[in-house]
Amino acid sequence: MTLMTSTMSEQVPATLIMLGVFSSIGCIGNTIVIVIYSTKKDRLTSTVFILALAMVDSFACICLIPLTMYIESVEWRIESEFLCKFYYVINNSFIPFSSLLISCIAFDRYFAICHPFSQIITVSRAKHIIVAMLFLALLLGGVSSLTIVLQRDSSLNSTEPEYECTETRMLNNTTKAQLIIFYIVQGSQFSSFVLCILSVVILYILIFRSVLIVSSAD
Repeated sequence: MTLMTSTMSEQVPATLIMLGVFSSIGCIGNTIVIVIYSTKKDRLTSTVFILALAMVDSFACICLIPLTMYIESVEWRIESEFLCKFYYVINNSFIPFSSLLISCIAFDRYFAICHPFSQIITVSRAKHIIVAMLFLALLLGGVSSLTIVLQRDSSLNSTEPEYECTETRMLNNTTKAQLIIFYIVQGSQFSSFVLCILSVVILYILIFRSVLIVSSAD
């Protein structure tokens, strides 16, 4: 039993089935979105953000989820340090990136409905925002690779050494610097999710309020 899955081994089969279903449905749905929005003649800011989100989600369904299924199926016993760190990089990059894109869509809809003549977010600015957020997400993912190591599993009685992908906080000789980096990465991820939830809820409440005011005025 590995350190990463010692309390979850019984849940692995159900998790793999669930991830497989999500991956299949996500691939189909995002492909439809990409085809429809890429053929639209109008290039609105909402189109740019939705296309970016669909592409990121497609990458997650094609690459990230299958890789997660593989890692879970082998219970994090990976002999490749590159694969171990690569998984953490894309996992900690594209999930927060998707959350930030959802927040951008909420901001875009707010300005389009509540301040239609302000032109705060243009198509050009939308593209620059997406690139900046992608860079920030990749930076976060790169830092997260420092929180994972390939460790020999000494609990197994095997003639050949077996290794597992393990978070640095679970090591016996974890340093203070490793813990600080780990909590910074975790805090950044949590902040991106909280930002996404709060921005979407607050902005759509403001949109709904604006629509009610206009409706009552008519």
